[in-house]
Amino acid sequence: MLLQRFISALGILAITVIGVLAGSWVLTLLLTLIGWGALRELHRALAAYDLAPFRSLASVLLLALMLIIWQVPDTALLLLGLSLTVMLPMIVSFREDTVHAIQRATATTMCTLYLALPLGAALALRATSEGAIAPWIYRIAGWIGDATSAPGLAWLTWAIAVTWLTDVGAYIGGSILGGPKLAPRLSPGKTWAGAVSGTVCGSLTGWIVATVTALPLAWPMAFASSMVLSVIGQLGDLAESLLKRALGVKDMGTILPGHGGILDRIDALLFTFPVALAIAWWATGR
Repeated sequence: MLLQRFISALGILAITVIGVLAGSWVLTLLLTLIGWGALRELHRALAAYDLAPFRSLASVLLLALMLIIWQVPDTALLLLGLSLTVMLPMIVSFREDTVHAIQRATATTMCTLYLALPLGAALALRATSEGAIAPWIYRIAGWIGDATSAPGLAWLTWAIAVTWLTDVGAYIGGSILGGPKLAPRLSPGKTWAGAVSGTVCGSLTGWIVATVTALPLAWPMAFASSMVLSVIGQLGDLAESLLKRALGVKDMGTILPGHGGILDRIDALLFTFPVALAIAWWATGR
């Protein structure tokens, strides 16, 4: 099991590095495929309770929102896309009976926004070009083809590093220290010791990455921001645990041996990406 988890983690890391480095359409395509995969898992889990979202419509809406955020970052167009994500599922559900209609329409809107907005935030974070950072990041971005994208490369790396090292720290700390359960009703395996270990690990990781890349954060703010991101990520993990408990499943999928499904791997990131974007925009004065 540990070997499977390790091999899967290497594959996930390799794909992530390629997407983060490349940015632009490569990252957009990768995140859209991830969103579609997670949407498929949600559709399958909700279908068992006759609450399946309108999958084709949700897929189209997901793609539309990702393209708007990537290619046409216009507030009016984004608001139109968000409005359609609410309106179209209700229109499509006219053919259903009244109660079932609102349930499926709500599931479609919720699943689409749950995935599209955080993944879109990752795209916006990678596209950040304001602020000065370490020269070596500019060189890496220049080798890839666009030196102006260096700040976004640093910010997205910071967000992912904090989130994933929080998960690693929580897993190791919880396994070694054990102790009282964090939220036994939602996730019996999580402990307070693991949560604290994860927060410490994520905070230190974020501070190191922010220092090495020279993000425009003074060291106390870099540490505090990383701590906030670490805690938010763990809340995202618990939120998905709540969803799985409600649907009666252990994992949302099996595509990633040792990790479960796609949603099991990105649950924390879905919460940290928007917060990281807000921190980046605040730090750069946007």
